[in-house]
Amino acid sequence: MCNHCNPNFVFSGYGCSKIACKYFDALELKLCIKIQHKHLDKQQKQWVGVEHRPTAWPRKGVDGYYMDTCPIAIEFLGDYYHGHPRFWGLDGEECDKWDRKFKDLFTDTGTKLAKLKSLGYKVYYVWESDFTKNPEDVVGARREFIDKLET
Repeated sequence: MCNHCNPNFVFSGYGCSKIACKYFDALELKLCIKIQHKHLDKQQKQWVGVEHRPTAWPRKGVDGYYMDTCPIAIEFLGDYYHGHPRFWGLDGEECDKWDRKFKDLFTDTGTKLAKLKSLGYKVYYVWESDFTKNPEDVVGARREFIDKLET
C-alpha cells in the first residue's frame, strides 16, 4: 500500500512537517506552555493553525513561537531540507533533488536565524537528527542560536 492510500495519510504541504509537529507537541507538554505552530490534528486528518510571522518580516514564517520575557522563535531543521553538513560530501558540492547545494541551504538557514535574532527574538533551533536520536529529551535537543548555526 502506498502512503497516499494509507487510511492515516495526511498531505504535508509546504511548511508542514509531521515530525516538527510531534516535537512542538512534546515540548509544549514538557514546558507546560502553548507553542504556536502548524499542528496536525490526527482525528480530523488535517493541518490546523498557522505559523507565526514576524511583523517586521511577514514573508518568513517561524516554525514554533511563544512569548516569554521576549519573543521566542524555534526552528525545526529537517537535516535534508536545511543542509546538515553530513550531506555535503567531500567536495562540498553535493546538491539536493532541486539542485540546491546543501552548504547553501545551511548558510541560508543560518541567515534566517540571524535575522530573527536581529528582530529581537530569542532563537532556538532543533536538528531533526538530534530529536530522532532521543525523542524524550525535547528540551536538550534544542540549541540556542548565538551567532552561527552549528551541528
